[in-house]
Amino acid sequence: MPKTRMRRRRIRILLALLVAFGVWAAKKWWEQERLLRAQEATLAQLKQEAVDLSRTREALAAQVKRLENEEYVVELARRYFFLSKPGETLYLTPRTPQSSPSDQALR
Repeated sequence: MPKTRMRRRRIRILLALLVAFGVWAAKKWWEQERLLRAQEATLAQLKQEAVDLSRTREALAAQVKRLENEEYVVELARRYFFLSKPGETLYLTPRTPQSSPSDQALR
């Protein structure tokens, strides 16, 4: 009888160790899976940012190429700084129609 009792005790201890190891392994697996999902989400976000930055870089490169053209620079200077050629007269018109004070009184 003592041998069977010792044998059962060993089996119980072994099962308890196996259960404890299984719980520990499941916990580690769950933590790593959660970390992996977070890193995959971060990776997807960074890939999207890289695509956006690549598009921005291409647009800026195209802008630089256009700025190397003297005619384009002159056009920009005329448009944004109201520069004119010698003998030219500039007429500025408002972009949005402004209402007169009498129109505002009627409202």
